[in-house]
Amino acid sequence: MAKDDFLEKTYYLKDAPKKRKYILDRLLEIYEGKEKKDLEKILDKIKLEFREQDERGSSNHKTKRVYMTLREVDRYDIKSEADVKKYLNNPKSVVTHEVTHIFQNIYKDFPHVDYTKGDNSVDYEKYVTDAGEIQARIEQIIDMLKQGFTKAEIRNFLYSKKYKDKDLWKKLVDHADRIMKKED
Repeated sequence: MAKDDFLEKTYYLKDAPKKRKYILDRLLEIYEGKEKKDLEKILDKIKLEFREQDERGSSNHKTKRVYMTLREVDRYDIKSEADVKKYLNNPKSVVTHEVTHIFQNIYKDFPHVDYTKGDNSVDYEKYVTDAGEIQARIEQIIDMLKQGFTKAEIRNFLYSKKYKDKDLWKKLVDHADRIMKKED
């Protein structure tokens, strides 16, 4: 096996059992009345793949794929399949966020919003105000809070240096914290 073959491999949530369990538990809370077996059937079809892309993560609900940027490999010092599996379970990975989008689209929770401009760049104002994006961000924040990250650590991890949006993340982190406290 070549040195980087593990980056070409398709992974599944069964390769990240802690993440799968966490996401399933959240889905059961979010989608009250949905059968656990139906949620599991979708979860088990989701493919996790690395590829060259500008975004940290993206997803396609029709093909049930989550794409992670190859830049994450350097950022998290991923050198083996075991490292990939650690990354997939990590609350800093894009997995929770992107799987949330897959379920949003399957269940048609939010209207589809196209964030791209004519030059294929992202229209940041549309992106940050989209209800589906906000819920997916909240899910990632709750995941991080439950794993023991502080509010400040989460804000610093998620904010965009390009857009200097720390205030946005402060509001989202505080909102996610209130949601989490209501659930306890």
